[in-house]
Amino acid sequence: MKKHIIAIDVGGTQVKIGVFDEAGQLLRDWQFKTDVPNLLDQLITTIARQPEYGEGLLGIGIGVPGTVNSDNRINAVNIGWEDFDLYTALREKLNVPIAIVNDANLAALGEYHEMNLKEDMVFFTLGTGVGGGIIHEGELIRGHGGSTGEFGHMYIGYDKALCNCGRRGC
Repeated sequence: MKKHIIAIDVGGTQVKIGVFDEAGQLLRDWQFKTDVPNLLDQLITTIARQPEYGEGLLGIGIGVPGTVNSDNRINAVNIGWEDFDLYTALREKLNVPIAIVNDANLAALGEYHEMNLKEDMVFFTLGTGVGGGIIHEGELIRGHGGSTGEFGHMYIGYDKALCNCGRRGC
């Protein structure tokens, strides 16, 4: 039986999904527009309909556009998730191992390993939002509450722009 992993990149505009074999080879991929009010149902339905779902599925990895704390609670204001327990919601419906990490942190780790770096690295992402990841001595730095590297939520003192989080000055 072939083993595989489903990888999901949840973005503010698009959700991208790939199916990978155990060696990390992409078998197939697809994407769909992010439907914020129905995003959880959209994810569950899409995964459950895939031929890879079920026997042979090793797990699901998900990158999300927001902070992920040590309890897997997500704050992703661009998609309407505040203190949201995505892990439990998906685990109850899909019953497979699930890993959830900030999308920019995953991008930083991917680049670090793909480039076979040994130095510390600060990585910026620009998309629907601004994010980033910090790698120090080969380890991802998450910080208190999982917010280290979330450059889009640093106070810069510009009080006119209203952020999606509801504050001004991010």
